[in-house]
Amino acid sequence: MRIQIIVTFLVCYALNGLDFTCIESGMFPNPKDATCQSYIFCLKMSDGVFIENTYTCANGTLFNSQLKTCSENVTCNILTQQTTENNISPEEFDDFNCTTQGRFPNKNDSTCNSYYFCYYLTNNQYMRSILYCPSGKKFDPILITCSASYNCQQNTTTAIIDSTTIQSTTTAGFECISQGKFPVEEDVSCSLYYYCLYLPTGAYVQRIYSCPQGTKFDWKLQTCSQNFNCTSTTTTPNRVMRSTILETFKCSSAGKYPVENTNCSMYYYCFYLPNNELAQQLYGCPADQRFHPGLQECSTDYNCPVTATTVVSSTSYFECSTVGKFPVEEDTTCTTYYYCFYLPNGEISKQLYGCYTGERFDPELQTCTHNYQCPLPTTTATSSSGYFECTGVGKFPVEQDTTCSTYYYCFYLPDGELGKQLYGCYAGEKFDPELQTCTHDYHCPLTTTTTSASSYFECTEVGKFPVEQDNTCSTYYYCFYLPTGELDKQLYSCYTGERFDPELQTCTHDYQCTLASTTVPSTRSYFECTGVGKFQVDQDTTCSMYYYCFYLPTGELGKQLYACTAGEKFDPGLQKCTSDYQCQFPTTTATFTNSYFECTGIGKFPVEQDTSCSMYYYCFYLPNGQFSNQLYGCSSGARFDPVLQKCTYDYQCPFSTTTVTSTSSYFECTQVGKFPVEQDTTCSTYYYCFYLPDGELGKQLYGCSAGERFDPELQQCTRGYQCPLLTTAATSTTGYFECTGVGKYPVEQDSTCSTYYYCFYLPNGELGKQLYGCSAGERFDPESQKCSEDYQCPTLITLLTDTSNSFKCSRLGNFSVENDITCSSYYHCFYLPSGELSKRLPNGDFGKRLYDCEAGKRFNPELQICTDDYQCPASNTKAIDSTGDFKCSRTGKFPVQEDTICSSYYYCFYFPNGEFGKRIYDCDAGKRFNPELQICSQDYMCPTTLTATTNTSANFKCTRVGNFLNEADATCSSYYYCFHLPNGEFGKQLYGCAAGERFNPELQVCSRNYQCVTPATIPTSTISNHFKCTGVGNFRVREDTTCRSYYYCFHLPNGEFGKQLYGCAAGERFNPELQICSRNYHCKALTTTETSSIANHFKCTGVGNFPVEEDVTCSSFYNCFYLPNGKFGKQLFGCAAGERFNPNRQLCERSYYCTSKSFNIFSNESTHFKSSTTNYVMLTPSQIENKDRNWEGHIKSS
Repeated sequence: MRIQIIVTFLVCYALNGLDFTCIESGMFPNPKDATCQSYIFCLKMSDGVFIENTYTCANGTLFNSQLKTCSENVTCNILTQQTTENNISPEEFDDFNCTTQGRFPNKNDSTCNSYYFCYYLTNNQYMRSILYCPSGKKFDPILITCSASYNCQQNTTTAIIDSTTIQSTTTAGFECISQGKFPVEEDVSCSLYYYCLYLPTGAYVQRIYSCPQGTKFDWKLQTCSQNFNCTSTTTTPNRVMRSTILETFKCSSAGKYPVENTNCSMYYYCFYLPNNELAQQLYGCPADQRFHPGLQECSTDYNCPVTATTVVSSTSYFECSTVGKFPVEEDTTCTTYYYCFYLPNGEISKQLYGCYTGERFDPELQTCTHNYQCPLPTTTATSSSGYFECTGVGKFPVEQDTTCSTYYYCFYLPDGELGKQLYGCYAGEKFDPELQTCTHDYHCPLTTTTTSASSYFECTEVGKFPVEQDNTCSTYYYCFYLPTGELDKQLYSCYTGERFDPELQTCTHDYQCTLASTTVPSTRSYFECTGVGKFQVDQDTTCSMYYYCFYLPTGELGKQLYACTAGEKFDPGLQKCTSDYQCQFPTTTATFTNSYFECTGIGKFPVEQDTSCSMYYYCFYLPNGQFSNQLYGCSSGARFDPVLQKCTYDYQCPFSTTTVTSTSSYFECTQVGKFPVEQDTTCSTYYYCFYLPDGELGKQLYGCSAGERFDPELQQCTRGYQCPLLTTAATSTTGYFECTGVGKYPVEQDSTCSTYYYCFYLPNGELGKQLYGCSAGERFDPESQKCSEDYQCPTLITLLTDTSNSFKCSRLGNFSVENDITCSSYYHCFYLPSGELSKRLPNGDFGKRLYDCEAGKRFNPELQICTDDYQCPASNTKAIDSTGDFKCSRTGKFPVQEDTICSSYYYCFYFPNGEFGKRIYDCDAGKRFNPELQICSQDYMCPTTLTATTNTSANFKCTRVGNFLNEADATCSSYYYCFHLPNGEFGKQLYGCAAGERFNPELQVCSRNYQCVTPATIPTSTISNHFKCTGVGNFRVREDTTCRSYYYCFHLPNGEFGKQLYGCAAGERFNPELQICSRNYHCKALTTTETSSIANHFKCTGVGNFPVEEDVTCSSFYNCFYLPNGKFGKQLFGCAAGERFNPNRQLCERSYYCTSKSFNIFSNESTHFKSSTTNYVMLTPSQIENKDRNWEGHIKSS
């Protein structure tokens, strides 16, 4: 009865007084809900902490703890626990103590209907209760849940045996090292087992249990079974369980992990305790299921691969290096493998598996298969595995295995180091290191007789390389990169009858072994590699050997000696052995050429001393950046072509030994290219100039083939070239000609145009020159810069000899010669190359050449060519003495002032120094110079009518560009043309209008319709010079009471104002409103009597028109304006007859009624006018701008 009360209390406490604590993810019954209508959902976070939520099932459904879901037809039996446990004794109940949270079998219940439920409380104690399975289900201690498929051993009991009763027959040293059930080793009947419980304190509690009668403890199924066959060897599984499984397994993270050697029937469930430590529980799958580690659940579809017979010794040292399946090295049957996977904490764990009977693990397919042949040869693995070291990930042959039937598989360990595993190929297969697989087609090449060569050979790059000491060519080294970036090597052998071909990098029957061991020792002692490649052996006069040079890992160069196949010669041009190559080494000349030749660039260069052109130097860079050279020879009958940089039978050897010696001593290269030899009158030699590594220029002397001459234009020897050098003329002309730019220039003294100078830059930046001559019948054309039969020599006549020094080119083109009155010569001006040199020339960037026209032709400066129809305009009777006073002020053509018939003009141009030059020209007969069009034309009427009596104004100053009236000319028949000079100032020229025409200053042209308005009758003495311009425009002359004159005011370049005096035409008056002369205008100027009565005490206070205080007629006004110094200026004006000044509108008008006398507006006591009426006010500048249009323009300009 006491037990029932206790159970009732515990159950009620569990249902009503406890808080549920999640220990794993999933859906669990709510211990507080006796109706089963709610459940608790547990979710484990990545940090191990659980999230707990309570949910309620939908109406009509209850929580099914077996299916772990809400469903109908569920019998809630959580309240039936109080009345169904009468068969449990107090002693049996009290014997069980909860030591960890979970469900545990009730050993006192032979029906398997109940189980213990232990719950960890927050006070660090455990609550225990007895729970019952639903009807039709039994508690499965393996699954730790109620299961309908579990077969409970009815009518039997599992007895708890006191440990003292078996002390004499059991090992007293047994200790629980993991939670679970373990057989008693000394129990030969297999009916006893240990049950170990893991406590939160880290300690274990162990009990000894006895199976029901007729059953044996199956350690694999972790249960008592009638089917277990207990034999005398049953002690082995117990040792295996204790030594290889339980002792080694420790939970490293939460999850489920299979138990090794249990045929996949058991697994560990690892979970976090409330104190965040990891605990583990041992579970078993149902009888027909196996634990699937991938799905993390028991499954009927999973085939357990583990075989326990081969794994005992291998589990102790194998370490997973990556995720996947890996063979067991010690398993010579290939029936086991390791499965490596990531743990939740990121570490890698392993599990041991075995293949099914008759299957073997295929590491390529990573699965067990009947087709796989286990490759490991146990007889060879032991001896070979001791010293091989992996250098990179992959498969590598076993050097000692002469059958090629084994290989090493290398992989990374978790610590970053390399691990290895030994494999063997199937019977009849060989390991192919190229394909990295075993194949029937591969022929094993390794020969043990050649392994002695591996001691000193060093790999310098990836690939296959011959063995120097192997004169049979049957072995080779295979070089490859290690994971560290270094190079490693392996020795291989060819098949019987094959030889290693270093070109094809493979073994072949067709290759002829070329290594000549008899000649190698004498050449190896002093040859030094200077670059990567293949190089001829100097001492080998048969051309049958070569050196192969390569970089060592240290950066230095290494070498290997090779020999060509019988019948082949080493071709240094192709860098291989060939039967077509003719051995060409002239051993008699190699010695003396080797000592002083210096490479100046990478490439092939001829040997100067070799007159047969059969040798050349090969120049290349050394690793230290310096140059080195090697001497080579062409095949018999072939000659070295320096242009093609190879030996060819078509090349004609150009060297002429008779001319080279004397010329090579003083010629200096000035640029890269080919240049003729000045002293060689046959044009059969030339210099080849190139850059040396230090930036300086080096040279080599070459000669053309027989019958060929060097063409400096094409920079090659050709039969079509005619040798142009005139040695007789060159001597006398080369002394004083100076190059001004790069190019070709005619020889001034050569009247036949058959020679020219070639100018080029020297290394120091100065210009050098060479004299050339054209072919017979050709003349040098300076335009095309070449000799041509079509060119007509234009050489100057004798009278022009002294003209070449005075003429200065100012622009590109052809220009006439000033002193040539026959127009039969001209200058050609051209640009010199830009650069420092041309800037230092006296004439800047321009060069010039003097030419003559052909007989009967004259130079047309307009067309810039010589033509038959051009009429020479120059007149020797005039213009020569007129050039002294005319000054050019801008570029262009300008009329000659002294030429009254307009038949001549000046041509003005810039000199390089920025000054102006001029030339005088004459128009053709019947033509006159038109200064507007700047050409001579028959349609132009000559306007100039200046006579000796024509007056000119000496003080006339140009203030802007245009045509302006000659104030001193009362007939209006002349005008000044004003223009800008290069320095920004103005220049002027005096022109005259045509007969009957007068100069119209408004239109700035001469016209027959214009009436001369200059008031010649106005005495200029009466016009004062005190008028100051205050703005641009036309302004009235105050002293001119007739209104027939006005001032024109304009801006000077310095920002100040200039002025010019003009007069209106007869019958016209100057209208200051419109700023023009008009017949309709009535002069408003005050009479002399009125003017005298106006005092000069008025002071301007603002810009605008203001009334005159003293003028009671309102017929005059002051115009006030700003002076350049910021002060005010004033001018007195009068209204027209019948008009009065309206101060409100600031203008004169007939409708205005003068109110001065009636209203006494002005006060004579005041020195300033004052406004005493609203009709007369001072206007501001902004108000003035809105007034009359004409005054608005005047005020704004001021």
